[in-house]
Amino acid sequence: MPIDFTAHYFDLFSLPVSFDIDAQQLAERYRRLLSEVHPDRFASADAQSRRLSVQASAQINQAYETLRDPLKRGFYLLELAGMDVAPGSETTADAEFLMAQMELRERLEALAGEDDPLAAADALREKLTAAREALFDRFRAHYAAGELAAARDDLTRLQFYERMAAQLDDIEARLEDELL
Repeated sequence: MPIDFTAHYFDLFSLPVSFDIDAQQLAERYRRLLSEVHPDRFASADAQSRRLSVQASAQINQAYETLRDPLKRGFYLLELAGMDVAPGSETTADAEFLMAQMELRERLEALAGEDDPLAAADALREKLTAAREALFDRFRAHYAAGELAAARDDLTRLQFYERMAAQLDDIEARLEDELL
């Protein structure tokens, strides 16, 4: 069970250090690595081997969860570049961005009162998706140019959209339940 607990996540999965990764390759390597170290394979081994197996599995799971999520992967790249980042702890003071967020939040809260709330939810999701994609593109450009503070700001803004998308998922589920 040779796993280097000090390796960064990209090395663990034999992937280039990059924001854009091959999701299928990541998933295949995840399954392969996990099958090699899974605790079930070490059930009859000595205590140290069982403990190492559990630790290796946890490390692989943590690495996979980080790399498969674009927002977490972005923050991880900034950490690797030497930035002190804690996802969720940053805020933005950009008044224009905050006003746009307030408008989106109002649209989110008004969905239930729409004539066709599911169609309105779909339209809002399209707007959120477009904004997220634009911010990911900005992050890529800032990160590639070594503008790490700007890249962190892009990820901070993306967190707003991620939370709003999760809230939209919840509202859509409630609306669908009500319509059934």
